[in-house]
Amino acid sequence: MAAAKAIWQRLLEERGEDPVAVTRVADWLRQAGDAEGAKALYRRAAELAPEDPRYREYLGEYLHVLGESEAAVAVWTELAAGENRGVKTLARLSEVLGGFGYDERAASAAAEADALDVKEAGTADPTAGALEFADRMRFAELFSRAGRADAAEGQIAKAEALAVTLEERRAALNAAIDADQAADRLEDRIEELKATAAAEPQNADVRLRLALYQDAAGDPALAAASAAEASALAPADVIVLATLTELQEQAGFTADAAASARRLAGLDRQRRADHLMRLAELQLRLGQQADALRTAREVVAGAPGSPEALAFLSRVAFRTGDEEAGFDALRRAARNATRDAGPLLALADALAERFRTDEAVELLWRAFADDSFANAAPAVVVTDTNRSGAAEPSRLAPPELDAMRSATLRLLTDRPADVPGAFAAAAKVRVWAAGRLEQSKGSPNLARPAQRAILANLLLAQTALERPEHRDAARAEFAALEEWANAHGRIGQEYLSMIRELHKQADGAGAASADEAATEAPAP
Repeated sequence: MAAAKAIWQRLLEERGEDPVAVTRVADWLRQAGDAEGAKALYRRAAELAPEDPRYREYLGEYLHVLGESEAAVAVWTELAAGENRGVKTLARLSEVLGGFGYDERAASAAAEADALDVKEAGTADPTAGALEFADRMRFAELFSRAGRADAAEGQIAKAEALAVTLEERRAALNAAIDADQAADRLEDRIEELKATAAAEPQNADVRLRLALYQDAAGDPALAAASAAEASALAPADVIVLATLTELQEQAGFTADAAASARRLAGLDRQRRADHLMRLAELQLRLGQQADALRTAREVVAGAPGSPEALAFLSRVAFRTGDEEAGFDALRRAARNATRDAGPLLALADALAERFRTDEAVELLWRAFADDSFANAAPAVVVTDTNRSGAAEPSRLAPPELDAMRSATLRLLTDRPADVPGAFAAAAKVRVWAAGRLEQSKGSPNLARPAQRAILANLLLAQTALERPEHRDAARAEFAALEEWANAHGRIGQEYLSMIRELHKQADGAGAASADEAATEAPAP
């Protein structure tokens, strides 16, 4: 530790005026358990860059972790104090305080930001102010958490005025419903909306709100009826028709939902593919297999080269029993996805499910071990520096993959395999992949060989899991892979859920094997 601190001190001497370097040393001291040293350096970084709020946020966060709540709040409050006080800085202060659970203080900061916004804009019209839709929605949540129901309702109304996209409009409506549910006034609001709808027979918006409130109250049939009235009054309103489709589906009115989805696909050209996909799913549910397949082909016609559209067509084709159409779509998707192994893996899965094992295995290894799968673009070569200082190409795959490939193929075809040697190779591959990710510096292209190598480990472990004599080794590899994924940030997280699911299956297989052994054991 003394040697490490000497290195950190040297960094401070060389770059002591750089807040980034100072913060980095503070992080190291924090990890080493030197709380006072870390606090002093976080504070120093904030003083070096008073115009950058991040450093005050870092200091406040550490004080909060140490349990020094009042000191943390005092530091964060400086974000919007004196000359820094403004609508946006107050909004940020409310976000920071709310993020750490200081709900009442966060709500107070939000109220200040709202009042200052009105003052500076010279009007209460939210569209004239500096606060945006996301700010208003966050304020509504903070007020709701702080028990200020009326203030939350006011922010939701302002958010609705600022909503531009369909998603924002729907999010604001849902927030209003959530606030009323939290305040236990859902039924009262429904009665108010019914009265308003009766008084305003041409008001589609009121009927849409009524439909959503009725849905929240657990009455999907009434909700669908109210949404149908709203759609009749506003036939060109996409959000009304999308809500109607959803509510009809929830209420079990599948044929009506399919008809609405077809209308929606014609009305909302921007999301036509999504609406057609939904329509195809509804048609399958109705037993209209030929219609579903035609609809899936419409999805592809709208985006002929899209791997996602082709993958959807393949799923529909398989569900309708047209296997050749399904395989054809997946092959086209694999050819078009030059930088994504997903369609190739989907094709391999489909082949394996239909007992075409040899084809499936070859495709899997193209995806996992070969850098030129599916007509891939030329591989990106990373250079390492050898001992002489000259640049040399970095391998795009570790040599241990050959042993893993051989063992996996032999296991899949019920031939003798050096499984212990393959798992020893897998351990080396994990180390290689970690180094490769470090080299990649966050570049997806440069990280891809490491990702495929880890997928090869998964394939080996999952294959070995099918053999009782190798299940312990498979479970150990899944545990090691889970640890690896946890240690490698965003890229590791992409695999974590898959690894955990397979690890769970491995544990289940082990338990089942033990039960079988206990059942088969002779009675004493």
